[in-house]
Amino acid sequence: RYENDTKFARIHKRIRESGIQVLKSEVALHEVLIDIKHKTDAMVVNNRDILKNRDYFELQTNSTVLDILEEKGIRDMNVIRFINTTLVNEYFLERAA
Repeated sequence: RYENDTKFARIHKRIRESGIQVLKSEVALHEVLIDIKHKTDAMVVNNRDILKNRDYFELQTNSTVLDILEEKGIRDMNVIRFINTTLVNEYFLERAA
């Protein structure tokens, strides 16, 4: 579903569990998360050290999440923060494993 990336399957699940309704369909949520995945993965590949600084990584991913959601007409900062926090947590949980 997410190119065998379990982080994003968990992020998808967390968003659905949270009751966030701005992305009403599974397809819309999947499209947004795939875009976020591709941009975040490219950022990490281009700069492996980015995962050594959680605050900087969170700032960078927040910009990515914000841009992608704004493209879809979503400007709810609570939604953006929730998705970004979940994203950052998943990357750092995977890194710690």
